[in-house]
Amino acid sequence: MKELVAVVGMEDGPEGSPGPSVIGALRAAGTRSLAVAISPQEAGIWREPRAEAVLVLPLGSGPAELADALRQAKVTLVLPGSFAGSLLLAEANRWLADAKICTTNAHPDALLRHVRTGLHAFNSMRPGAYLARGLDVATPAHAESLALAQAWPQVFVSDSGLTQRVRTPQTARKAVERLRAAGAERLTLLETLPGCLVEVALVRIKGEVAGAMAVQVIADDDRERPWCAVSIDDPALLAWAGAAAKELAFDGPLTFRFQQHGATPLLMEVRPTFPHWIEAAAVAGAPLVERLLAGARGSPWKGRVHARAGVLFSASAEDAVISPEDLVAVMPPENSR
Repeated sequence: MKELVAVVGMEDGPEGSPGPSVIGALRAAGTRSLAVAISPQEAGIWREPRAEAVLVLPLGSGPAELADALRQAKVTLVLPGSFAGSLLLAEANRWLADAKICTTNAHPDALLRHVRTGLHAFNSMRPGAYLARGLDVATPAHAESLALAQAWPQVFVSDSGLTQRVRTPQTARKAVERLRAAGAERLTLLETLPGCLVEVALVRIKGEVAGAMAVQVIADDDRERPWCAVSIDDPALLAWAGAAAKELAFDGPLTFRFQQHGATPLLMEVRPTFPHWIEAAAVAGAPLVERLLAGARGSPWKGRVHARAGVLFSASAEDAVISPEDLVAVMPPENSR
């Protein structure tokens, strides 16, 4: 029987995560998959293409219960499908090791430490990118008063992985109430400046970056999830992200979000997950999920490390990925008409 790979974290809808798309990448690679919902509300387990099997953890389940459920399902390897899934896997590390279930994060303590310290962990990072200015938020009323002192729009980031863009003091208060109710303990209000948004995703295997891709965000929602993006060639930012992952001792998938203010990239958020546009990485020549699978199996991976530029990702009712060759086929050059 072929190995069974579990993906933990399958949110869909307003709080959607990359988990369902990771399942799709596993199916495309011919790998048997198990979609694991951390709570019964995670409807991403039903998105097409579906996993071969589904596991819904009972309410109140912790890291020990997760590891035991994966052991009973005969899972051999587990991947994070969401921010919450990454945290739960880090907390379950010793139980997973006892069950002989392979994980992709060799340094779970580093991940948990990052969640506690937030972006302040990057204060000692080498030059090349800077932190977006942020203010810690105590209460909804505090958020409303802070918001009045800054330009709009503004972005709240939390230690629970949830993010919210706001445009008025009233929505700032409501955002804090929502994020607190969802389990956020530390909230930061980030200053936003004119400029485009850029995301960099990479997978790091045993200290080596095995695949990386940068995209310019063309459009996103108020939860900071890109629904339209195009891959770009930015060697300096890709190198910076690789150095940051090394500094943090992170293995596995990692996604950075920057605001490009002039020539200066401002780091806004770091997520220990695959990006929402994960499908585009395979078309662009750096299949991040397949690379991570190969590394976890101890197999060599082939191909380019950095994805090529010009691949368009668009998510609507269905995810769509368009390569430059596809665009030429649809819209031939002017001189060929």
